[in-house]
Amino acid sequence: MLDSQGRLLRRDRLRSLFPAQPAAHISLRSGCARSRRSGVWDLFYRHAGAPASGPSQLTGAFPERDGAFPGRVFRETLSPHRVGEIAFGPQSMKTTRQCMLTGMLVLIAACMLTAPVSADDAYLGTPPVTELKGVVNGGVDVLFSDTWKATNPIDADDAWANFTLEVNPANVNMQFAHLYVVVYSGNMTANYEGTETVEMYRNGGNAVTLADAQPLDLDYDPETGTAYNTTVSAPFTDLSRVTSDYVSVFDVKNYLTSQDIDVYVQTTNETGRFDGRIKEVKLVYGWNVTSGSSGDTQYWVNEGHDPMTKYIGTYTDNKTWFNGTTDPEAFTAELWVDYLASASGTYTWNDDAITPTATQGTYAGLEYLTWTAEPPYVQQDNVLTYDRSGSWYKIITAVFTLKETT
Repeated sequence: MLDSQGRLLRRDRLRSLFPAQPAAHISLRSGCARSRRSGVWDLFYRHAGAPASGPSQLTGAFPERDGAFPGRVFRETLSPHRVGEIAFGPQSMKTTRQCMLTGMLVLIAACMLTAPVSADDAYLGTPPVTELKGVVNGGVDVLFSDTWKATNPIDADDAWANFTLEVNPANVNMQFAHLYVVVYSGNMTANYEGTETVEMYRNGGNAVTLADAQPLDLDYDPETGTAYNTTVSAPFTDLSRVTSDYVSVFDVKNYLTSQDIDVYVQTTNETGRFDGRIKEVKLVYGWNVTSGSSGDTQYWVNEGHDPMTKYIGTYTDNKTWFNGTTDPEAFTAELWVDYLASASGTYTWNDDAITPTATQGTYAGLEYLTWTAEPPYVQQDNVLTYDRSGSWYKIITAVFTLKETT
């Protein structure tokens, strides 16, 4: 268990945070309970003598104790499986009830009386967080290509994505560009292995290789969440797996040298029945102009890999934030949401329901909304919530821009 500064909490520190009666004990069952990206702290409790299928799940909140996690609120979950468990109580259930009569222990005992919830009821991922943020005096654009094929030869597959940029990179200063490639492994939990090769062509030629037979071999556990390959190097910025999908993110700012861009993706099956079909390719980019600017545009690019399935239960982290905006009296706001699903999702913006226009592919899509008047309101800190409309949905990227107008 780590504290808010990333330091390991010793067992005596845990005891001071969660005082127990003499008959009780505290045992740390596994390591860090902090989300890799979101920074949310999850604490997990289990009665030490409870069976593996045992206690139920409770999501709640209580104030931090003893300054251990300044400025944070805890989410409680009773589960015998999830990362970061802390077990309370002795081997005797009777003795444990006697020990859990005050403070936090009373709450934990009450939670154990509720009906069990299986850990298989949810497939954990990572809500999008802001990875790129800044100001451009030109613009921001998002391009989407549905690359799914109906047939699958299993041994190998490939796909092309063809993009025409809104501007000619030769005439502007490209400020950022991220390319996203989503490969389908074929199974939500089986650990089939494959590879991907990704190449970018400019003006029909002049190829650059972004990934060369990159292994797609991550083990995904629905109870611990997103699996990351932390050894990839530039131009990769991220490679992750959640359920059956691999998401590769590349920094391609320096490779956008022409207005017509073609991306070629090839996959191979190495073990089992790695499917290898490509669900989508997407490009997010922004630029500055040297003359003729119509004003500054603030932008936020939020990246994640978060599913909302029919098994999700009481999950409440289906949100992503765009913080630190100005509050202009006159503005143009734009929002793009990239998702993996056969149907678009449902959304709210600062608690107002919104209905973006969807470009729907087979198993992926891009939603777009622009507005110039409130509601939906633009605040200093803005939250987008997302949910499924069918049985399966994942959010990959959300992009928000705000341009002040006169």
